[in-house]
Amino acid sequence: MKSRTQTLFALVAVVVGLAAIGVRAYAALATADVLDWDETYYASTTATASRGLGVYPFVLGYPQIPSMGGIGHVVYLYVLAYQIFGPHLLTLRFVSLAASLLAVAGMTVATRRLCGGGAAWVAFAIAPSLLVVYGTNSIRLDSFAVAFVAWAFVLYVAISERPPALRRYVLLGVVFALCLNVHLHTAAATFAIGAALLWQSFRSLRRGQAPVVASATPVAGFVGGYAIGALLFFALSVWPSPQSYVRTAALARLSAVDSDTVLNLTAPMDSGKLAASFLSPTELIPKEAARYRSMFLGMPWWERALWLVGVPALLLFRPDPDRYRARPLLAGAVIGGGIVLNSASPVYFAPLVPLFVPALASAITHGVSRRLRVDSTLVASWSAGLWVIVAIAIGHTVAVRAGHVASRVRHDAGQSTPAIVEAVRAAVSHDCVLVGPTGLYARYFMAYPRFVGARQTEVLIGSTYLDLQSDPVAYWRVKQPDVVFGDPDSALASYLADAGYQLIADRIWRRPSLSAGCTINARQAGSRRP
Repeated sequence: MKSRTQTLFALVAVVVGLAAIGVRAYAALATADVLDWDETYYASTTATASRGLGVYPFVLGYPQIPSMGGIGHVVYLYVLAYQIFGPHLLTLRFVSLAASLLAVAGMTVATRRLCGGGAAWVAFAIAPSLLVVYGTNSIRLDSFAVAFVAWAFVLYVAISERPPALRRYVLLGVVFALCLNVHLHTAAATFAIGAALLWQSFRSLRRGQAPVVASATPVAGFVGGYAIGALLFFALSVWPSPQSYVRTAALARLSAVDSDTVLNLTAPMDSGKLAASFLSPTELIPKEAARYRSMFLGMPWWERALWLVGVPALLLFRPDPDRYRARPLLAGAVIGGGIVLNSASPVYFAPLVPLFVPALASAITHGVSRRLRVDSTLVASWSAGLWVIVAIAIGHTVAVRAGHVASRVRHDAGQSTPAIVEAVRAAVSHDCVLVGPTGLYARYFMAYPRFVGARQTEVLIGSTYLDLQSDPVAYWRVKQPDVVFGDPDSALASYLADAGYQLIADRIWRRPSLSAGCTINARQAGSRRP
């Protein structure tokens, strides 16, 4: 009977985990249109980088810059897929899906080392279904951030199980610094690891377990290694153009300061407000309260239960093993997240989830027990029964999400290619600077690396970077697109008239003198009139 209980426990975990992964794959590979708006920006960044124009989304209307603050060179994995398999959303989503699988594997391994085989089975099942992790299921660097942090956390656990050695902690610091080239939000996880190592050193000194130098080894090695990795990150991402990197990152930060829900896309550079967004409790506490409120309200009941039971049980009932140091680590994660994460969006919390998954998984296998580890052969019958109930609830969540995806797929399949899209693609070469409705970009125009979005959101972002938010006509004079299509707003229409653009087909205009490499077949555009 005991053997059957353990087999059932593992079997249920495998089925639930694979079902959740299957729904993620279904959403990623069957949905033709954008899953979330940020996919437009990452698709554009991929196209821009593939032509050697820089690591930034051209669609936002920025001038040519080496890289945008917050976007790391890991985006070249997207570029590789783009160049091998072509400019399609599904191509890039396959890369994100692979990163998600690596993230699940990392969280499972970390949980096994900390809490035992029983909790590892649960971690494999719940990780792909957690609210904020599921929210990374698109062309976003968040999926890479979760994967990098998960495996960096595995390295931390492995190093913590061995006698302190300076070289190991230097390696740990370098690895966490390299996470910056995935996403700046990974710095919150670095803050958490640093808090745990600082607590380790402090406790060692207080107890007289080691001399001062030996006690300081973990912190010194980690900080030194992080400094080395940060210098490499600075050389790769920031040094080519510090002004553009810092300005793009700062404006993105400032746009989220004034409101928890609505971005202020015309927020000007304000060093005082920027500093307050990192340091002022009056800025940080409301933002984090809004984040946790959104997360909690958005979670299904089973996930709320895991958070409400797992984290307190780990912190209050079980001894704090040296290889986890859960109390300072998780406190550091919350504080670091408050300082680092840009806005109250729940998905921004995703890079911190790997640090919490062992606590969530052990809520099933440990309950409020004081045991540190529960191997899969020692899972109690009550735990197996509880797990079956929770697994059924997770299965219901997975089924509901699958239904939503199916509805989305049917909607996408019912959409035909707009005639104006066919006309532009038939007539305009890929080297032209193209302006059109941003909503059409990711699905139809990824082959055009110089596509500028005409939607108000992108116009505000680009014009704010150029300090032209009060003069949108001047913004278009700077952009000088070769071709404009769609329904231009008043500012763009005024620019087209002033600059003498020629109407070559219904709602398609061309500039009198084209940029280098741009060619237009006006006859093709006219033959495909909308």
